[in-house]
Amino acid sequence: MSNTSNQHHLQTIPKPINCRLLRLALQITQGEWAFIASSHGKNLNVVASINANAEKLAAGRTDFIKAIQASSSAGKTNAHLNTNGKEPLRAIISPLSLDDKKVSRALIIVNPPIKAVQNKELEQINLIAEEISDSYFKNPKSSSLSNNQFEFFFHQSMGLMCTHDPLGKILLVNNASANSLGYKKEELEEKSLYDLIPKERHVYLNEYLKSILKSGHSQGTMQVLHKDGSIRYWLFTNVLQKDENGAPFILGNALDITERHKLEHEYNRLKEMLEQTNSVARVGGWDLDLVKGEIYWSDVTREIHEVPDDFVPDTERAIGFFKEGKHRKAIQKAFDNAVSNGQPYDLELILITVTGKEVWTRAIGKPEFKNGKCIRVYGTFQDISAQKLAEMEIIKSKKLLEDVQNASSEVSIISTNTEGIITLFNNGAEKMLGYSAAEMIGQQTPAIIHEPKEIQERSKELSERYGQEITGFKVFVFKSELEGAEEREWTYIRKDGSKLFVSLAVTTMRNGNGEITGYLGMATDITERKEAENALLIEQARLNAFVTHAPAAVAMFDTDIKYIAYSNRWIEEYQLQNQEIRGKSHYEVFGNISEGWKDIHHRCLQGEVISNEEDRWRPEGWDHDQFLRWEVRPWHHYDGSIGGIMMLTQDITESCLQRDELKKAKILAEQASKAKSEFLANMSHEIRTPLNGVIGFTDLVLKTDLSDTQEQYLSIVNQSGNALLNIINDILDFSKIEAGKLELDIDKCDLYELTEQASDIITYEVHKKGLEMLLNIHPDVPRFIWMDSVRLKQILVNLLGNASKFTETGEIELQLHPLSQLNEENEITLRFSVRDTGIGIKEEKQSKIFEAFSQEDISTTKKYGGTGLGLTISNSLLQMMDSGLKLKSKVGEGSTFFFDLTVKSEQEEPDIIEEDIDIQRVLIVDDNDNNRMILERMMSLRGIESVQAKNGFEALQKLVEEGKFDVVLMDYHMPYMNGIETIRKIREIVEHQPIIFLHSSSDDDRILKACKELGVRKKLVKPIKLQEMYNALLTINKKQDHQKTAKTNISKNHFPEGTTVLVVEDNSINMLLAKTVIHNLSPTTKILEATNGLEALTVMKTEIPEVIFMDVQMPEMNGYEATREIRKIYNKHDILIIALTAGNVKGEREKCLQAGMNDFIAKPFVEADVVNLLKKWESDKENDASSANKTVIQSSSFQQFDLEKFQAVLGFPDLESEMFQVILKSGLKELEKSSVQLEDILHSKGEGLSIAAHKLYSTASAMYLTRLSQLSSKMETRRNFDFSDPSLENEIKMILEEVNNAKVLIEGYTKN
Repeated sequence: MSNTSNQHHLQTIPKPINCRLLRLALQITQGEWAFIASSHGKNLNVVASINANAEKLAAGRTDFIKAIQASSSAGKTNAHLNTNGKEPLRAIISPLSLDDKKVSRALIIVNPPIKAVQNKELEQINLIAEEISDSYFKNPKSSSLSNNQFEFFFHQSMGLMCTHDPLGKILLVNNASANSLGYKKEELEEKSLYDLIPKERHVYLNEYLKSILKSGHSQGTMQVLHKDGSIRYWLFTNVLQKDENGAPFILGNALDITERHKLEHEYNRLKEMLEQTNSVARVGGWDLDLVKGEIYWSDVTREIHEVPDDFVPDTERAIGFFKEGKHRKAIQKAFDNAVSNGQPYDLELILITVTGKEVWTRAIGKPEFKNGKCIRVYGTFQDISAQKLAEMEIIKSKKLLEDVQNASSEVSIISTNTEGIITLFNNGAEKMLGYSAAEMIGQQTPAIIHEPKEIQERSKELSERYGQEITGFKVFVFKSELEGAEEREWTYIRKDGSKLFVSLAVTTMRNGNGEITGYLGMATDITERKEAENALLIEQARLNAFVTHAPAAVAMFDTDIKYIAYSNRWIEEYQLQNQEIRGKSHYEVFGNISEGWKDIHHRCLQGEVISNEEDRWRPEGWDHDQFLRWEVRPWHHYDGSIGGIMMLTQDITESCLQRDELKKAKILAEQASKAKSEFLANMSHEIRTPLNGVIGFTDLVLKTDLSDTQEQYLSIVNQSGNALLNIINDILDFSKIEAGKLELDIDKCDLYELTEQASDIITYEVHKKGLEMLLNIHPDVPRFIWMDSVRLKQILVNLLGNASKFTETGEIELQLHPLSQLNEENEITLRFSVRDTGIGIKEEKQSKIFEAFSQEDISTTKKYGGTGLGLTISNSLLQMMDSGLKLKSKVGEGSTFFFDLTVKSEQEEPDIIEEDIDIQRVLIVDDNDNNRMILERMMSLRGIESVQAKNGFEALQKLVEEGKFDVVLMDYHMPYMNGIETIRKIREIVEHQPIIFLHSSSDDDRILKACKELGVRKKLVKPIKLQEMYNALLTINKKQDHQKTAKTNISKNHFPEGTTVLVVEDNSINMLLAKTVIHNLSPTTKILEATNGLEALTVMKTEIPEVIFMDVQMPEMNGYEATREIRKIYNKHDILIIALTAGNVKGEREKCLQAGMNDFIAKPFVEADVVNLLKKWESDKENDASSANKTVIQSSSFQQFDLEKFQAVLGFPDLESEMFQVILKSGLKELEKSSVQLEDILHSKGEGLSIAAHKLYSTASAMYLTRLSQLSSKMETRRNFDFSDPSLENEIKMILEEVNNAKVLIEGYTKN
């Protein structure tokens, strides 16, 4: 398209008007440029333009043509023009009305701001378009209407339009202008610009009038006064015009931009504030032009980096400010990502300033892209060091708070939201209340831990006080909301239901606006304090009550000696009934207080306690002295400071006068107690004396030749005497237990031996009734324990005796088994039980049997006899051992009595044969299941296999089927075929089958004959003991039986030839009994007599005996005194003194030994006891000839080791017998222990010499080490053990030398 084709004829338009209308349109729309164009077909003709861009017009020609043509039919429009792919243009297109329908014309305004163009502005543009159409493009016929149309446009325009003369006088104004200033149009047309412009701006008005007359146009802003005096801001575009007469006038067109001015002013103010804020907040800007490679930094940015104002940054240097490491890597990565991928960033990083200071910054960057390429990156720097420090401090504080909350294990911290739901429940709350945080947070309110009644009471209290209903959660927080916090005491309820008192401080939490965000409760447990307070109140009440009602004259004073409290007795004794003395000074109440008493008061206020237990004086007018007890002491406050003094005075005259009477009464009571004790001892002695005669002499007569009838009658007499003696012993024991006089004598004892002795005592009675007696000791039961063996055996014998008494058929079992393992202190708990298959005890009667003098019922006593004290005494003894009897019983089936004892044990080698028994299989034949079980256990302990048979027939069948056994254990009493009959059958099957026969002692005569006849070499009496069984198994196949007693050449006399015996006894029956027994034992022994200690000393002046039997209770001089005198006078003589005692008095053995006696025998005086004692104290002074093949060391008086006698007594004629060798080795071991013990005592010069000597004596006498036993006996009975006496050390060394000699001798007889 040529330039010519685009040129069309234009109607001539006066240039000023053309520019005026286009400029007015631009002013109204705030567009960039405007033009008027016509379009015909594809032709575009620009008629007129202002600020037109020729390049853009050419580029958008086609779009402009289309837009003009479209507007002709659509009317005014807003268009977006593409302009051939370049930046799109916005345009307002208003069509011009033309007579030529083929040509389209329009007024086009380019790129007006969107916000600036509203309906009002569009209407104004349309008016301008109409004015242009009417004035320049319509037929001349209509030109006559132009003036009218312009006038209409002028006055109806929504823009501000006016005309004024060159001097500023207003000629015409439109309605819009008048309304903008609050005037009527007529009012304004009478005014000048000088009336409307503020006076201070008239200078600018003068410049304006000069300028527009000169240049013909003017534009800008002006300040105009509103009618109300306010300032309005107009944006004007004015031109100089001439009327038809050629007179100049100014046409003005303006916009009221008052609101925009205000916004601009506010914008500038905000901008300034922002700059100031950025400076204060340390926010700086930056801009990187990637096209030019330039970086802009704001002043604050430079301040943050601490660089000078002329510092010119570049990208590398800018990034280099960031701290090396993760911070620099992070900014580099973020910047690269922004440039490459358009990703903005917001990072908190550390940079290092020029001065080396570390600064935390917030770096924000945003990329700008054009045509797919990043051309710019801009953003901000903010110094957030203070913020980061605050954040870190907050984190630290939060961590500290959490740590405090969690560490406050003694403080409950609970917070809630405004609804009362728990939001925090710390460790202290968990510990205090038993709930976990998970159970409470978000699920519960504090009501769950409070006492409902307490909440109701508090609700009522608050509601009444504040005149409104306060319930539920509000009860806890109401006062806190009013006052900020509240602290009061509450009762908490734990999860387990228990209660505690707390001091609860509730604080209302608010935000910055004062709005409540929640509540915080901190509670401490004050239970102990409350209890202490309650206790204090109680104590105060008690103190007041005590002081008031004290049975003495008591008064409390403050530090000024003024009365605080006083007792009724104080008022009475000092006759103060008619005075009110509380608060008065003591010196005012009593005006004659001496200086001495004042000094006492002063001293007590300094902390002294002054008293007088017995102040004796005689008041005026009295006929006897008065005794007073008084005390003055300070009393203290809770902090320990002295609060005053207390005075107490008590008239003790009556008590002092009674004192002598009390002393006399005490003496009488002690004499009565002593008399009672003496009566008990005398009763024991006097009752036993005739009984000893009955028992002793019947025992002697029974050993003579008697007819069957005589033997039967005398046996009954003897049994009756023993029964009566047992009854007396029970009564005496019971009386001592009741009086608390019975004490335990704890010592080491052999538990195996003790139980065997207990069972042996009752075995005869048990077997005589045809019962089985079982002794069942668990292998884990220790052999040696520390216990009062006499009392333990007494308990077991009593239980076994009862079992025997009340059992007619079946069996009786004594069982021991452990209930615990051995602990570090070598203690173990053992159960002792006695089981029978007797009559049993009814359940309702079981508790009664433990009562004194009681049995199950009266018929029991009639049928079975007894005092009913046995179980009571046994139970009392067990209670002294921290135990007690227990019972399981069923009528018709039997009873089990049992008790548990925790005892100290001593781990010593039990005397069990260690040699190989060389037996693999045994056949146990017994009809009793328990017996077979016990025997099987014994066998298994030695690894011996056992086969069982219930009767003789089964035994024969086993032998036929399985052949010969190493040993057959054969019981005697069995159904169908007894043991003897079974053995006869066995001999027919197996001729040389070894058999051990098990029987009761009551079967002795028949057993002996049958065993001799059938070749049974081993017999054991039930109950079977473990050691006896192993001994029998060990020797069953030996040629020589080590347990057969060899014939010895020991004389029939049990006393050595030439022995003289002195019997000291005040009772003639006992004297005769003793003499008879001694004569029977040793007819040639000379017997001397004395009835008391004095007579004994007289007799000994003429003849000194070797042995003395000394009664302990005698007139004139008792046995203890006599023994002391004998030891004193005849200390160089070796006299054996044997005490004759009742045997049931605690400590009697110790008293005998302390007095110098060697041993004692309990009455009644019978042969067996004397024989056993003489075996213990062998006093044969004759020296036996030494064997030709033995080396024997002689002493002047005694043989060191009487081997032959030792063998004869033990029944081991074969020196190499296994059992005898075991005994010799055991003896060596005991001698070694005694030697070590004596050497320790000698070096330490310590105690225990008497006990050690006694132990050594026991070993030496048992082994017939005569010299050693004599030396140790002498040491045991020594009067003192003072190591300052040289003879004591010499005697110990002599004993140690003799021990070594004995060891050498014994080792000469032992085999390795």
